[in-house]
Amino acid sequence: MTRPRDLPVGGRPTRLRWYKRRWRCDEPGCRRASFTEAVAAVPARKRLTTRLRSAAGAAVGDGGRTIVQSARDHDVSWPVVAAAFTTHAAAVLPDQPQPVQVLGIDEVRRGRAKWEFDEATQSWQTVVDRRHVGFVDLSAGQGLLR
Repeated sequence: MTRPRDLPVGGRPTRLRWYKRRWRCDEPGCRRASFTEAVAAVPARKRLTTRLRSAAGAAVGDGGRTIVQSARDHDVSWPVVAAAFTTHAAAVLPDQPQPVQVLGIDEVRRGRAKWEFDEATQSWQTVVDRRHVGFVDLSAGQGLLR
């Protein structure tokens, strides 16, 4: 029995119980000795329905929610929503962006720099400096380029 999680219905949580059949493969050339049934709504080795994953990704892409907000709203983890948003964005965005007329560079420091004293030069040297550099289209409204 498995309990895949799904979207709430009528504001109440949905509790699914799926008693899967276990299949055995007796053929010597078979890679798997046994496996359970799967459906498109709940792929093999997944604990969430595709409907829940899609809703979590769409909440970020279309609903203006952050990944953390969508994860809290749908009661799933941050990596699940991040992967769902990536899948949602890949389906919605074009393969090639429009040509860029005005390119902007956005640099952000992530966290604090780590310093170490160098005895040879008698000065402090940066050991780790976490920076994120993003390229932005300033003319066509495409925003952050991937």
